[in-house]
Amino acid sequence: MIRSLKAAWKYLRHSKEAPEPLVAYFMITNKCNLRCKMCNYWKGLYPKEVSTCEAKLILDKLADVNIQILSVTGGEPLMRRDISELLDYAKHTLKIPYVRLQTNATLLTKNLIPDLADCLDDVWISVDGVGTMHDYIRGVQGTFAKVEQNIHLLNMVRENGLNLIVNMVVTNYNRDQKNMVKQLAVDWHADHLFYHDVANVKAEESRQFSSEMNVGNVYYPDRRGCLILYSNLMINPLGELIPCGILDKLVVGNLLEQPVMEAWNSQEMRLIRKKVWRGLLACKQCCVPNTTLRSRLDDWFNLSRLV
Repeated sequence: MIRSLKAAWKYLRHSKEAPEPLVAYFMITNKCNLRCKMCNYWKGLYPKEVSTCEAKLILDKLADVNIQILSVTGGEPLMRRDISELLDYAKHTLKIPYVRLQTNATLLTKNLIPDLADCLDDVWISVDGVGTMHDYIRGVQGTFAKVEQNIHLLNMVRENGLNLIVNMVVTNYNRDQKNMVKQLAVDWHADHLFYHDVANVKAEESRQFSSEMNVGNVYYPDRRGCLILYSNLMINPLGELIPCGILDKLVVGNLLEQPVMEAWNSQEMRLIRKKVWRGLLACKQCCVPNTTLRSRLDDWFNLSRLV
């Protein structure tokens, strides 16, 4: 919690320097078996990805700065053959307190799920509608049926405390299916439901819908300021540090060559923090929820109780 307050203090002072990050998003690959309409990673945004040894080196460096949450994402991280090895290394060797896997859930199998569950604190699964709507947005027929089947398999091993998070990217294609996804989250015993809203949905509409939600916690986007650059670092498949998912073409460091704090407070990253405070047009495209001070402090308080 102390580091959370330090991040908030730096943010309030409009500081260009940040304390040690709390959360790390590691985009372990840009390979993906789906063809989502709102994503371009599957098109081969990065020419290669870090090796197993390089990934472990980066994980070592994250553990050195006492990262509290590691979120392994992509692309589709289950496309990597070494994914179980890397998750096990992060959780059991390095003892990172909270490890998350973000997946489209289509590659989960009966044999793989127990190994993953042993290394994870939660699984974040993308669901953008029911049946053919999910298939349409994800670009591959039969995707929803696979997701539903694999969530049932996942629920069989969740008695050990594995949390299930359902994530819906709300676009103009599927905004009328929010209630349906809400019901899915209930039926699947999800712990949380997130809406990443990239549609032209009024904030008042999102707030009203969220207040009616009864599945764990629901978050709606809020673009009134950003704390991400003071608390969350993001690593691309090449091992490079980027400011965030929106500013993913800006490289501010390389964790294969630098310590975390050197890259995290590099001259390039300091300049990005300064520019974001002044306002960047790209930030208006952001669909990340909980970027305000109040919401981030709530998250950090809840995190302190978990880890």
